[in-house]
Amino acid sequence: MAIQDDVDILGFEIARRVVLFKSGTVMPDSSTLGYNGDPNNATTNTNGEKLLRNSPIGTLYIEDDGTMWRKTVLSTNTWSELGTGSGTGGSGSSDTATQILTRGSMAIDMQGSGAIYLSLQENNFAADAYYADINPKHALVLPYEATLKRVVLRATGSAGNTAVVGLHSNRDITNTTSTSYKFFPSSTIESQSYTFSDNNESGTYTFTPGASASTGDTFGISISADGNIGLTSATVVIEYNKS
Repeated sequence: MAIQDDVDILGFEIARRVVLFKSGTVMPDSSTLGYNGDPNNATTNTNGEKLLRNSPIGTLYIEDDGTMWRKTVLSTNTWSELGTGSGTGGSGSSDTATQILTRGSMAIDMQGSGAIYLSLQENNFAADAYYADINPKHALVLPYEATLKRVVLRATGSAGNTAVVGLHSNRDITNTTSTSYKFFPSSTIESQSYTFSDNNESGTYTFTPGASASTGDTFGISISADGNIGLTSATVVIEYNKS
């Protein structure tokens, strides 16, 4: 077989191999990727993290301790850990499942108003409301113990504004006649903030394991900002523990 034929075959095979990144992967500028940790938490602080966030579905990544991940969702930078099984629609062990909700608001205008609460029971941008007007549409009832993993936010007028995403739950409320028990309190379990440089920029809000509640509890999501960020879209990622 001619050498050129061998080269052509090799090129055909390499183009179809799965890409595997690690902290020591050499970048185009001769630096190394540098990131060592859960790729779901990669930000845009370094070129290595940007590479992980923009990697296509099917890309593999291995931590220095041998933990391996596979990219499963590009838009939310979701990776599934390999070697621990997979749950229905989710990642991690067979006892976990991930739910992705696409929600939004017709207008987040914080000039003199309170936070906006998203309708989690249905995808209706016009159903967002201030706390005084929330109803069952805004309270997601959890079928299992759950953790809010992350929220990705985009808004038409976000440039120069800081927006805050808050998680609410009735998990510790005992007064069964209160609005806080019926839906959730206005105080947050956890909140995360992001400052936008441009309009229509995607901001990623990563939550800690403490952003959780139990079966039968509620989840509510609020968005506030230091200005009018306008029409807002949100992708909400929730992980359930079915054990």
